[in-house]
Amino acid sequence: MNELQRIVQLANLLQQQKREVDDRKRALEEATAAMRRTEMEDLPELMHEVGLLSVKLEDGSVVELTDEIDCGISEANREEAHRWLVDHGFGGLIKTEVTVTFGRGEHDEAEEFGEQVARDTGHTPEIIERVHPSTLRSFVKEQLEKGAAVPFDIFGVRPYSKAKIKRK
Repeated sequence: MNELQRIVQLANLLQQQKREVDDRKRALEEATAAMRRTEMEDLPELMHEVGLLSVKLEDGSVVELTDEIDCGISEANREEAHRWLVDHGFGGLIKTEVTVTFGRGEHDEAEEFGEQVARDTGHTPEIIERVHPSTLRSFVKEQLEKGAAVPFDIFGVRPYSKAKIKRK
């Protein structure tokens, strides 16, 4: 077998391997979606319907419903959400990020800027204030557990139940 035939053979093998990887990725995505439907919709809905918060399985595992939330501050609600946090004594959750973008070939200037932050380099920093999503989720969960009022609309709060399995 000459080199050209080996190249063609390996290229064909590579195509086959890529198809197999794509098929497996697609199958994993479908299996993950099915699992999420079961743990976040089907099982919690049925357990709520029959009035159970936990069930012990034959193997000793326990299925429990937990209350979870998703939340996030949209760009449209950012100002109002930050004002609410500050007004209610939680302004420390807001983090400020300063980003400076340098162009290609400006590595030395970027290093100099890092060392000489106090001086003007001709670049305008971008200042962004935000609350990290996991910090927001923890904060909202904690406030709800305390019974405190949290504006669901400006924080995009979406509560849901999730079935979790605790192995024996």
